[in-house]
Amino acid sequence: VTGYMAVPKKARPFLFYSAKEIAAAKTRAADPKAPWAKATLDSIVKSADTWLTLPVSVPTGEGAWSGFYVCASGPSLTYDRTSPKKHYCKADGKFYTGQPYDGCWFTRRYSELAKAARILGLAYRLTGKQAYAKRAAVILAGFTRVYMSHRLHDNRYGSSAETLVPSKSGGRLLSQTLSESSWLVSVLAAYDAVA
Repeated sequence: VTGYMAVPKKARPFLFYSAKEIAAAKTRAADPKAPWAKATLDSIVKSADTWLTLPVSVPTGEGAWSGFYVCASGPSLTYDRTSPKKHYCKADGKFYTGQPYDGCWFTRRYSELAKAARILGLAYRLTGKQAYAKRAAVILAGFTRVYMSHRLHDNRYGSSAETLVPSKSGGRLLSQTLSESSWLVSVLAAYDAVA
């Protein structure tokens, strides 16, 4: 049936935690005998507060396999969310540019934003603060805007449009189905929390 949208019969959230579990977590965090629970809640809220101030626009670019994000001498390059075109190697003391490093930066950024949306969604459920839900929604809308504009591509063969070998394990934002499925866990958790 074209245009049909499945509507869950359960109240959200329900994918990773329920409203009942959120209520129990808040009760536990208020219990003076469980200081670890309060510390955990405070940590979630602190992280969400940080994401209220950081840029959350979703960039456009194909992610590359994160295993390529390394210096010639071996250690990982330093990820800097503000530097999509220059990637610093502390060991070599130099910057790397171009592909596959730029693609790896996109992979890191997409993963970072998905995790931010998840944290914001959880903070919203734990505190009721609308600003968290709105910020998570901005990230999710950004992913929606760019996802289908990316070609199917993978770690080995590039995009299907560039090669004669169609990708069997490619992704759109990330370079393989495994990476995209892991990324999607955070995206789904965020959506479930704020839908």
